[in-house]
Amino acid sequence: MAKMTNRQGSRKSLKSTSPHLKGARNWASAQVRLASYSRLGFIRLCASIIFTLIIITFFSLWIGGFLPDIKKYSQELKRDSLMSSGFSISKINVISKGRVPEEDIRKILDFKNGDYLFDVKINETQKKIETLPWVKRVLVRRLWPDQVVIQIVEREPFALWQYEGKVEVIDVLGEVIEGASLNENPNLNLFVGKDAAINAVKINKTMLDFPSIAARVDSFIYVSENRWDIVMNRGNTRVLLSQHDLKGSLSMLEELHSERDILNLKIGIIDLRLKDRLSLSHQQTDSS
Repeated sequence: MAKMTNRQGSRKSLKSTSPHLKGARNWASAQVRLASYSRLGFIRLCASIIFTLIIITFFSLWIGGFLPDIKKYSQELKRDSLMSSGFSISKINVISKGRVPEEDIRKILDFKNGDYLFDVKINETQKKIETLPWVKRVLVRRLWPDQVVIQIVEREPFALWQYEGKVEVIDVLGEVIEGASLNENPNLNLFVGKDAAINAVKINKTMLDFPSIAARVDSFIYVSENRWDIVMNRGNTRVLLSQHDLKGSLSMLEELHSERDILNLKIGIIDLRLKDRLSLSHQQTDSS
């Protein structure tokens, strides 16, 4: 009778066991038996245990907030290792035509000799240097293992622009070059008027077809949309060019000078605004 009671109790105990725990125990027992029969099975068992431990360790570090510290430490270790191998800056080479002072460039750099080469932020450095007045374009490169090369394309003086009594040096885009000296650029063409700067390159290109006239021009005056006057003969002659046929009026002026030597006469105004009419005046007047 006692034996029957014990058997019934053990059956109840087995029934009360969680099915998930029972399944895990069966799987573990199966893996151990498989490992005892096969070397491959033993390797799989070890791999499963190692993988499980790695997962547990990773989540423990993540929950504990230690992962950022580990990442930072590994980066510092890598950085120190590379610097000890020679990847630290020993030379900063600036290549330019010399209009941009090298000391101005070095003042805005975020790195210096002795710093880690890969700490150099290429894009940020280029944007900073491009804010300097004479700089048109910049290329910054890391030259392994210990150099930084800064290659600067400088803006070229194209012309002088006069507006509201102020004369400034401009580039081919009509933009003012801050800090450019007028004394260092005395032979540039002078363009006068509010929108003369942005339109200067157009008439300058047209004048290439009329070199004999261009050589006599003192200044170009922008009157209105595509309407130019040119001042010649040391300011003594003003030629009013056509708004709708700029080349045609210049061709007419070239022909008049070739046939009648008109540019050597004491004429204040040569009006070529109308295609079929020429007007001459000894005294300059407002042509706007």
